[in-house]
Amino acid sequence: MSTLKYIIFLLLLALTIFNLFVMLSSKKRRMSAEASYRRALQPVEKRLMEIEKKKKLDFKSVSRFMTRDGKAIVVVADEKERVAAIASDGFERVFPFSDIKECRKQYETAGKRILSCSVIADIGGEEIEFTISSTPFRPSSIIGRVIYDTTEDLYKRIEKLREDGSR
Repeated sequence: MSTLKYIIFLLLLALTIFNLFVMLSSKKRRMSAEASYRRALQPVEKRLMEIEKKKKLDFKSVSRFMTRDGKAIVVVADEKERVAAIASDGFERVFPFSDIKECRKQYETAGKRILSCSVIADIGGEEIEFTISSTPFRPSSIIGRVIYDTTEDLYKRIEKLREDGSR
């Protein structure tokens, strides 16, 4: 074999080894992210299951959200009884759909960066704020898009419950 063939062979071998390394490390990162997601959701969902049994509700509609800080926000609803619950770390609230008076999104910006984003819901006369991110980010970045989508989804979920309660 010529020297050129050996060089090409070694380059292809190095590329193959690099691809295997990237594949294995991305699998480890994905498994780690899934484990942290489950760890964050487990105590919140456990409290909601206790509420469901205690108040004899049937939470069929469940929406899960994660903040940038890794905290879980879970919104559940019993469509038949028209009762919803929102829970997060150290916070839980059960209320009828009709108690939701208003829901809005709040973005604090500085130039092209978003400093923080949150969803604020007025439930039974009390304003409850769910901060999705308090760390500055660019909305055009991948993580910025995920944070923006999470904020929009949480807002739409609470707004849908409000609309269902006004009927």
